[in-house]
Amino acid sequence: MPLDQGIVRIGEKVTDPVTGLPLLEDNLLVDNLTATTDIGTEDWADLIYPVKKLRVLKDIQLLGTNGKTASFTILKQEFSQTEHVPEPGAVTGLLAIGSLSVGAMLKRHFGKKA
Repeated sequence: MPLDQGIVRIGEKVTDPVTGLPLLEDNLLVDNLTATTDIGTEDWADLIYPVKKLRVLKDIQLLGTNGKTASFTILKQEFSQTEHVPEPGAVTGLLAIGSLSVGAMLKRHFGKKA
């Protein structure tokens, strides 16, 4: 919908799915009414504390210029962050190269004294 033609409002509540505690001081709110509000078409905020998982609950409201309305309440989105764990082959390869390097240094060190 173009800006300022009809009304679109999206509110988002961000919570910790494990504890249920809110992760933002205020809910996020965006709309398309640039002439009448300072909210605008995007909104953001820093989380109160870092988490590996979060849940976003959305309320979407639409109001057409002809007075017809539509709303969609509680669209749930969940996001999670996973830790990158190196593959066992990569770790084994690094250990092997390190061991060979240490062995070569020791061989040179003890080889010169003999």
